[in-house]
Amino acid sequence: MNKSMVGTVVIICLFLLLLAPISPVLAVQPKTPQPKPARSGEVPIDPVELAEFLDQEVQASMDRLHIAGAAVSVVKDGEMIFARGYGLADVAVNKPVDPQTTIFRIGSISKTFAFTAVMQLVEQGKLDLNADINTYLDFKIPATFPEPITMLHIMSHSSGLDINPFGALAETVDEILPLGEYLPRHLPPRVRPPGIVSSYSNYDVALAGYIVERVSGQPYATYV
Repeated sequence: MNKSMVGTVVIICLFLLLLAPISPVLAVQPKTPQPKPARSGEVPIDPVELAEFLDQEVQASMDRLHIAGAAVSVVKDGEMIFARGYGLADVAVNKPVDPQTTIFRIGSISKTFAFTAVMQLVEQGKLDLNADINTYLDFKIPATFPEPITMLHIMSHSSGLDINPFGALAETVDEILPLGEYLPRHLPPRVRPPGIVSSYSNYDVALAGYIVERVSGQPYATYV
């Protein structure tokens, strides 16, 4: 399939990383949408060609990486044009993946939601990517270094905050703290100036989510 055709769609692939044999594909096709006129310069997507391309690519990746099950959805112009399950959702009982019902842990894909929310607020003129994030917080990031931490640093994981995974997980729902309580309580030290080193940080993204919450005036989960 021509890569320019693939580039016009958003493909979300959630893989269940279990070492197990691969079962035959289970396909659940959504209702075929009515074709829309192609925009100028846009290559129309052939549903059959798309399915053949994804079947080949996903199955090859699953075989190579020993992945038990996966689900793939393709959304174009606000409509789901492809949904298919691959492999097994439960190896023990040989249960295939159903793209309509099988649940995968989304993990860090949620970071794309946080940063999309940030950019929506930027478009609305409510957030400045280059402003000191202390502008939007009700607690202060200490001025360990002269350069302030900005949202651009947060979004590139280059805030310079230390990586501290302790306390990030809750064993029960009752132990989950609101962002406004969790973030100041677990604020890691600044160990380097911002913008120097990118280091993958869940805390940085939690900061972004809390800023979305404060700027939008809605709880983060409600906004998303």
